[in-house]
Amino acid sequence: MFNKYMGFRKSNYTGGYDGLLKSGVATLKNDKEIRELYALIIQHGEKPPLEIEKFRNVCLKKFFDYAIDEKIDFYRVPINEILNRIGSRHFT
Repeated sequence: MFNKYMGFRKSNYTGGYDGLLKSGVATLKNDKEIRELYALIIQHGEKPPLEIEKFRNVCLKKFFDYAIDEKIDFYRVPINEILNRIGSRHFT
């Protein structure tokens, strides 16, 4: 997954939320694994793929599962709107 995301970045195909989703982030087991992937991406000199401060009390696994279930297009739907939609049921 890390390699796939980094490939997207090197080719400028995609990145950020969309790149994480297309690289398969929702297949990770839990919030901890997603946060570890985020940290690994940063450690390799990439800009942060998401606005991590918005997810301080949000389970990233549930967030990305929701994005898959609802077929969210991150280029069309603002992150704050998604967070408002999922509400407190997806907080850690």
